[in-house]
Amino acid sequence: MLHALREWLTAVVSVTLLLSLLRVLTPPGAVQGAASFAGGLALAAVLLRPLANLPLSDWNPSEYQTAVREEQAEAARAWTEALAAEVSARTEQAVLRKAAELGTPREVRVGVQTEAGESGGVPLPWTVTLSGERDAGLELWIADA
Repeated sequence: MLHALREWLTAVVSVTLLLSLLRVLTPPGAVQGAASFAGGLALAAVLLRPLANLPLSDWNPSEYQTAVREEQAEAARAWTEALAAEVSARTEQAVLRKAAELGTPREVRVGVQTEAGESGGVPLPWTVTLSGERDAGLELWIADA
């Protein structure tokens, strides 16, 4: 790989130096314009030569599309998991704040369920498990939220 890169860079530098020398040696006018045009084409050919060596015959678009779909599905799953954890943590914090307001500190666990939707699903708080004494005010607040 490095050898091929070195060869390509050497060819680019060599053609550039040769074109500079050719430009100095050609007389101004139409001849210099034609020489500059031809030199530009030669330089473009040298610059684009690595593209001609790409193994495009081995490239299979359906495999690429399948790989992209798999990566997208994995990213969506990871995003949904992260969002579910965030929804759970924020819901727990809100319930704990309300419990502290009512003077009944306790432990809270929130269960999250993903509702199916167009974008694959939205995690929503589904269950709340409280430890400690029963508090009707807190139960009512949770039911309304």
